[in-house]
Parts: sequence; structure tokens; C-alpha cells
Amino acid sequence: MHWGSGNIAFAREAAAAFLPGHPVFGFEAVGLWKEARPLLSVDDMAERYLREIKEVRPTGPYLIGGLCSGSQIAYEIACRLAESGAEVGPLTLVNAARGELSAAPALDLEDLYDLRLATLRRQFAVADLAADLPYVMNAMRASRWIDDDMPAGHFFWRQLVSAADAYAFTRCELRRYQGPVNVFLSRSVATAAEARWKDIAPHSVIEALDAETSVDILTHPGFVHAMRRTAEAVA
Repeated sequence: MHWGSGNIAFAREAAAAFLPGHPVFGFEAVGLWKEARPLLSVDDMAERYLREIKEVRPTGPYLIGGLCSGSQIAYEIACRLAESGAEVGPLTLVNAARGELSAAPALDLEDLYDLRLATLRRQFAVADLAADLPYVMNAMRASRWIDDDMPAGHFFWRQLVSAADAYAFTRCELRRYQGPVNVFLSRSVATAAEARWKDIAPHSVIEALDAETSVDILTHPGFVHAMRRTAEAVA
């Protein structure tokens, strides 16, 4: 499941390495390319993506994973699959934070959009995103926050999609899940309060890796090895 920027295509090469021989399906945020109305709740995202999963694979076993805020979507999908009696392998969460623990007060969508733009201006030290768009887009491509082929005309719409993801993320109330969960975190955030999962997922295991970013985790040898073991176990 996509992270906060809504894109996931950048993970294709990593997925081919850690799940060789297995089909892997990446889910992008609704509205990322066609400028359709973004989804504003994790429940709506889970319902939409689960419907698409069932169209491709009507029965399990399922291996579900989420990247950053996409972990909440993956978690809710795993809950729904388990409730339906489907076989769900270990849920994989990468740099997973819990929105209900990480943001207070919850901002409105317009405020989150403005905050997103302000954060980008500060991060890239520019006064006007539109004026410095080529530089900003190149920097964001390097971090995988946008796709290589994203046209400049989509830039500000993409930031709205990201704000919608944050809106959903900070309003999600996760429920209890009894299945196995493997949580892979950058060591620098492993002790953060919002990275706590044991209270709602008692069978969760957290592995802290010496990896700076979520993208780094996807190619970390420890993560690759763990994913290959998981795939072999459910094959």
C-alpha cells in the first residue's frame, strides 16, 4: 500500500528482489493520475483496495504490506480479510506510525494542504514552489516522493492527494488484530510512541534496522531476507 505521497511504482524493483517469482501488486492513491476525488478515510481506502485485491485474487493466502502511513491501510485490510475467514500471512509494515497517536489536534484538509506546501518550501529552501518547480521536482524524484514520469502540471494536485492521505491517517482508529505482524522500522524512530503496535496487535514483532529512510528499508538485507522467508512459508 502506498505511502503518504500516494505513489508506489518506485518499489517495483525492490519487490522483485525480496519476493522473486511472486506476483506483487502495488496500490497507488486514488486520484494520483486522473485527478479523481481522493479518498478521505482509511476505511474507504481499505474498502476500495480490498475490492481490487479480490478482483485479482479472489482467495488467499494473502501477504499484505504497507509503507509508512500506508501501513494503516494494510492493517485495516488484514483485519477485514481475517474477519472474512481468508488466510492472511504475516502482515508487513514498513516505517509504520499510528496516526491517532502522532497528530493532535487533527487538522482540516485545507490546513493540511497548506502545511504540506509550507513543509516543502522549508525543506527545499525555496520561497515559491511554482517558480522553483524544476529544482523541487528533481529533489522529490530523488527521494521517490514523486514518480519519474510525473508531469509538472500534476505537482500541486499531487500535494492535495498527499494532504488527503494525511487527513485520513490522523483520523484513523485502528482496532485489535490477532494475526502475526512484522514491523520494520528505522532505528532512529523505533522507540517513538506512535511506532507502538503491541497494544492492538499482540503478535507483532518489531525489527529496528540501520536504515535511514523507508526506501532504504526496502533494500536492506535484513528486510529482504525476512520477506523471502515469509514468502517461502506461505508458498
